[in-house]
Order: sequence, then C-alpha cells, then structure tokens
Amino acid sequence: RLLASKVRGIRYYGDKKADYTRKHYTTEVKEAYVNYKGLSSKTKYLIWVSLYTQQCTIYTGKKGNWKMYGTWTIASGSPHDRTPRGTHKITYKEPKWQHHGWRSSYVSHFYKKASFHMRPKYNNGKIKDKRLGMPISNACVRCPDDLALFIYKSIPRGTTVKIY
Repeated sequence: RLLASKVRGIRYYGDKKADYTRKHYTTEVKEAYVNYKGLSSKTKYLIWVSLYTQQCTIYTGKKGNWKMYGTWTIASGSPHDRTPRGTHKITYKEPKWQHHGWRSSYVSHFYKKASFHMRPKYNNGKIKDKRLGMPISNACVRCPDDLALFIYKSIPRGTTVKIY
C-alpha cells in the first residue's frame, strides 16, 4: 500500500496548462499500484496509462498478481482535449484513420473515439509530430510505433485500460 500511495494524478489548470513529470515510477511502484487497486481484466493483459508520468505500462497476469511486461513513453490528451480518466476496455480496432494529408495507424479504441495509435504521419510516411512525453494529443494516447503495433496486434478486445 505504501508503494502504491506514491502514484499521483495529473493536474490541469484550465485548458492551457498541465502539471506532469518526465520522472518514472519504479517497477515496484507500478506493480504495487495496479495490484493494490485490485484491477482485473478479462484477458491476461492489463494496460495502465499514467497521465502524470506520460507513460503506458502493460502488465501480464491476473487480478492481484500483475507483473510488468513493459513501459513506453506516450503523449496523452492536451489540457484542452483531455484523455478520459477511468477504467475502460479495448473495444474495437481499425488499421488507420485517414485525414487530409496525414494518417494515424494501428488504432485501438478504449473509450468512444479515444484510442491508442501511432504518432500521426504524412501520407509520404514522415512523422507529422514526433513529440512524446507530454500531454499534446486530441484525447487519444499517442504511442511509439512499436507500442501501437503491439496493442493493435497482440492485446485482445476486452482488455482493461486504466487511465489515471
């Protein structure tokens, strides 16, 4: 419980500024948090997105016995367009979202249109916005390519997603 108490949430100041950090929690703190919270999943995976540290951590196991599989730096929603907090599930997946002149690939939805996906790329393949580690997306969780692909191909629908 003591380790889990070290986890804190992001603070927003209107729609202009957010209080977050680039410091990372230890593996022990991450595992203590999800296990202390009693999080469960219908699959052998659990995903926790820390809005405060701008990290996505994937666990394997089951309720009360989650072990960290890996952690990646992400970009969550901006103060103006926040990523929805709470406990959600992977609901459906799309290979890409196509926009005028650019696209987001490997889209895995967890709450309405809020999703995990790769950083946006122009149609010529160049990354439109390379930034990660700060709240700058439009409510989605913007991921490095390997994480977006892993969630899209390997994480089953129904997997619990904890956003805090």
